Parts: sequence; structure tokens; C-alpha cells
Amino acid sequence: MTRPARPLPPRGPTSALVRDSALPLYHQLAVRLEGEILARALEAGERFHTDRALVSRFGISLLTARQAVDQLVERGLLERRHGSGTYVTAAARRLVDAHLAETIVFSGWGPDALSSMQAMYFRSVFEGMREEASTRGMQLLFDDPAWQEPGDIAAAVRRLRLRGALILVGTGSRARARLFQSGGLPVVAVNEAIPGLPMVHPDDRGGALAGTRALIALGHRLIVHLNSGESTPHWRSVRQGFEEAVGDLGAAALTEPVISASAGGGSVAAGAAAMAQALRRHPTLTAAFAGNDLMAIGAIQHLHAIGRHVPRAISVLGFDGIEAGDFCVPPLSTMAVDRHQLGRSAVRLLLDGGPPAAVPVTLRDRGSLAPPAPAGPA
Repeated sequence: MTRPARPLPPRGPTSALVRDSALPLYHQLAVRLEGEILARALEAGERFHTDRALVSRFGISLLTARQAVDQLVERGLLERRHGSGTYVTAAARRLVDAHLAETIVFSGWGPDALSSMQAMYFRSVFEGMREEASTRGMQLLFDDPAWQEPGDIAAAVRRLRLRGALILVGTGSRARARLFQSGGLPVVAVNEAIPGLPMVHPDDRGGALAGTRALIALGHRLIVHLNSGESTPHWRSVRQGFEEAVGDLGAAALTEPVISASAGGGSVAAGAAAMAQALRRHPTLTAAFAGNDLMAIGAIQHLHAIGRHVPRAISVLGFDGIEAGDFCVPPLSTMAVDRHQLGRSAVRLLLDGGPPAAVPVTLRDRGSLAPPAPAGPA
């Protein structure tokens, strides 16, 4: 005997999928539905929501709904029964049971935010955390905004068997860290310097130093750094590494080589605007080193728009190693961070202790770097 599907909650703003995300809508929806299976503890044999119910709930096409459900069918979490509907499998129930094992809280970015283009970097960090937790028979849970008092955390520790919290850099991350600590949880910060907490982060300064020196080794002397202007450890450290490297150039270096975005943070649009500003300030520059790949992609887009060839006229180097850089023309060279390793390291530090460690950053030359062109028209 099968149980009827439980009704979906009413449609609201938090239901919206991210339309301009690099992730397809069906994949975003599949992730959301998997989370629902876990959170609502659906039983094996229980009927799942119809494709048309998902269409109504999320404002998507029927094809998108079917593609999302098909992903969960392929993973063995759901099964389609001809003429009857879609049902939760025993494998999904086992996943729910595992979900009731010891858990770790992930805070700083919610599932909607992790689906956005801006979150390509952090999405991989999250996946690394989840992989490491899974190898230890544990589950990674998203932070619950309903937790507002130390007593809420203490109750969740007992109910969900929480072992600790991972705080990813983001709005309100420090306040959440203090709340988890007050509830008796150990906390590790990721890419965020929070006083009194161990932190896991990439070697941003070392990566920027190595990247800038790689440009110098190619013969570049007129190099700008495109920075978001944000005050996070990443942006400060990248700027520090860049300035240290160009300081060795002495009089050959540009004056005021750091271009900080006036708006948009580390976005593609901010990178395009910063590149335009850099060219106004330094018309003869030969290389740009952006503090993340999104800004570097924006820089390449602007250079294409004004007819400046990359890398013949201007070399562009990014930082992060996100997959979007592969789709640039030419593919973006970058200082690549092993983001999965970063996430796994955070879980290990939380559970095993030990000294905080900086994850290495390495140059990945994919085609947007070249020696400076001889003097003359670009």
C-alpha cells in the first residue's frame, strides 16, 4: 500500500530558482528536492509530488520538472511507476536514516545562494565539506534561521546530534559563529577571519605573489590588479601578495596599479568596469591580474568589446579556478584553488583538531597569458 504525497508548501519568494545561474534550472530543482526528501523524512513507498505540482510550485516548465525528477530517479532516490506516479525508494529512506546520524551545520550561504553564478567557488567548497562528512558517516545540514537563541542551538545539538558548525564567509557569519559557540558547539571559519576561531583558507597571499611573479617572468611590467574593494581576508591577502611582487619592479612598475571596483563586489560586471577604469588610468598596460575569476571574465568581456585582443594585447589572469573560466575566449588562466580540498580540510579541522592550514594555490595556464606585445598599435 502506498501513501499519498504530502502537499507542497505554498509558493513564496524562497521557492524561486535562480534564472541567471550557470547551473541549469533542473539541476537546481533536483538539489532542492533531494533536500526536501531529507528534511521531511519521507517514507519508502510514499508517493512523491507530481511533475505538474512542481511546475505550479516553482514556476517552471514541465520539461524542467521532469528532468529534475529524472535526476533523482537515476540516483535511485525516486522511482516512476507507469500510470501510477513517482514514489520514494528504499534507498532514499536509507539516506533519510543516515541523515539522522551525527550532523554538522553549514552556515553562511543557503541553498538558493549556492545556486547562483556568484557562488561557483563556494559551491565546490560546500561539496567538499559534504564529501568529507559523508566519508565519516555524517551529514551536512544547512543553518536554520529559526535558531536565534543559545537554547535553540542546545536543543538542536540534542535533537540532531550536532557535532559542530562550519561558518563560510558571508553576511552575518560572525553573529552566527557567536550563536553556535554560545550553544556549546565547536566552530571552524572558512575564508573568514573570526577572532578566537580556527580558520581554513587558501594561501591567497602566496597565490597572488606567485601569479604576479609569473606575469613578470613573461616580461610584463605594466600590470594592474583588479580588486573588489571588499574587506574580507581573501581580497586583502591577494592585494598584499600582488603589491609585494610588483614592489620588486621598482620604477618600472605602474603608479597606483590597484583598481578597486566601485560597485558590484567581485562580480563579472565589476570586473568589466574595473578593466575600463584601468585602461583610462593606464592606457599602455599589458596585463591585468583579477582577484577572482568572475572579475577576470568581466575584464575579458570588456577587452573583447573594445577590440583589444587577449592575450596578444593584454594578458588576463584570474584567481579561483572556477569552471566558468573554461568558457572564455581564450580560456581563462587562473591561480587555481582546490576548493573540494578546502571544504574537506574544514571538516577535518572541526572534527580532528590540529593547526589551521592554508590550502595551496597553483597557476593553471589555460590560454589568456602571453608575453607583452612589442610597442606599437594593439
